Amino acid sequence: MGNNPSNDAHIGTLPKANRSSSSSSSHRKSSSTISNNNNANQPSALHLNLVMNGNVVGATYPPPNNSMNNSINSSPVGASVYQPNKTDKEALIDESLESQTEVPNEITVMNFSIRRDSVFDGMDQWRNRKDAVANIILESNADIICIQDALQHQILDLFTMLNEKQERSQYLWFGLGQSFNQNTNEYSGEYVTIFYNTDKIELLDQGCFWYSYTPSTKGSRGWDSVAPRLCTWCKFRNVKVKKGNSFHVFNTHWDIGVEARRNSAYLIREYIENLCCQREEDNTIHTRPCIVMGNLNALPDSNAIHLLETGIDLGAKSMEESGSDEDTASDASNYESDEEDLFTLVNSDPTHHPTFVGLDGNGPPSSSSSSPQSKSPSKKESVVGDSVTIEIEAGVFPKKVQGKCTDYIFVSPNVKVLDFKVITDIKCQTTQRNASDHLPIMAALLV
Repeated sequence: MGNNPSNDAHIGTLPKANRSSSSSSSHRKSSSTISNNNNANQPSALHLNLVMNGNVVGATYPPPNNSMNNSINSSPVGASVYQPNKTDKEALIDESLESQTEVPNEITVMNFSIRRDSVFDGMDQWRNRKDAVANIILESNADIICIQDALQHQILDLFTMLNEKQERSQYLWFGLGQSFNQNTNEYSGEYVTIFYNTDKIELLDQGCFWYSYTPSTKGSRGWDSVAPRLCTWCKFRNVKVKKGNSFHVFNTHWDIGVEARRNSAYLIREYIENLCCQREEDNTIHTRPCIVMGNLNALPDSNAIHLLETGIDLGAKSMEESGSDEDTASDASNYESDEEDLFTLVNSDPTHHPTFVGLDGNGPPSSSSSSPQSKSPSKKESVVGDSVTIEIEAGVFPKKVQGKCTDYIFVSPNVKVLDFKVITDIKCQTTQRNASDHLPIMAALLV
């Protein structure tokens, strides 16, 4: 379903330099069709992890010295086959066991905006934070981890550290850089990346798009955005569950521009509808399970978040009217929708626990709930800490976002939130400062 990354896309590795240009790695709504081609789900130009028809067929860790030269049709030396052919007898045994027991399709997901490496960060440079970030991820035992605000070398560091105690590559990843150089055919900038644990999660399909008027154009940007922004998505299956549904995960990092965020909400909903929704004859919409995670640079009461959740654009109050540096959703009393049966997304944390705390922030106590979907939203006090701004090219993010919720895990209504948690203890042992300026968030889900 949908288009796959082209030859310069990658899973668990980086694109080779100086290769000829290829077709777009994006997925556009106009080109969304179900393909009968056996190679439709077949990424190419991979090393470390070889994927054929969406299935991992072999990987070793550390990689062989010549792994960069391995083709899609060969596996590294010593690689084991994950899904060997089964005899008829084995298939009958599996079918019998399947009919006797049903394992709940439970997964644990994490969202973590880890702050890009910068020489201007002094003691907070990546080399002093990477061990803490890796340990936080490993201790979480998350099945799927969405990473934002990471440069290329940070993703490779995480890939190494997450797998260094394993005999093979247990954690694989898919991601692309936000910027693209047409001359060198190379990606750069922030890598919006999805890590997944292959012991439990199988990758079936993947893609990406940029937030612009031309989402299939690599490195494109639009509206009032100050940098190129993209969304990566993966279609997964829980291999521990025989009859488990496949589900989509979207990972994104929105811009700071008000119009950019508003249009980003429209665009990601278009892709969700294209990939995960089916309109029935009675015009009702059936939504397959999907999860949307990311650092959205928007507050819970903003128009962009309301639009993402409901599909309804209420417009935004002016900053003077709302008394905030953030665009706030206007009163909907005069709103009339021409749309019928819009699909919705549910925030896994309706309490809106603060997540953007700064590198020197001291967050409030950890938040955990057994059934967050049943709770009514409540106010939280701002985090005590320095007033930190995000500087991206020519843009400066409003200071009032400090100590507020800007990181989210949304789910479709057919995904049940079993638990939600904000990890507030993210201190680095060496510096006693936070491992990132954003707190990681987790959710246990029944898909």
